[in-house]
Amino acid sequence: MPTKNPLDKPLEEAVLEAIALELTAGNVFVLDRFDLARRAAMEGFLQGIALAEKILGEMAADHEHAGERDKAALLYEAAEQVRTLPEDLP
Repeated sequence: MPTKNPLDKPLEEAVLEAIALELTAGNVFVLDRFDLARRAAMEGFLQGIALAEKILGEMAADHEHAGERDKAALLYEAAEQVRTLPEDLP
């Protein structure tokens, strides 16, 4: 179950627990469903990360083709930072 202070954990963990709690609120089988809801939230979170990396890469390519190399470099760097997020998030 979630910890008392949300500041005692990484942002990803706090978001996952908030989503899982919202999905299981009022459910008689909360303890059984919490882990399933948490895993579903994690899958959505990972898909969002992958989509963000793809969009940043496409934006960088567009700026590069437009001759805006400084903007492209910043966007490529942002895409790389998103790509290198740990895959073993809590």
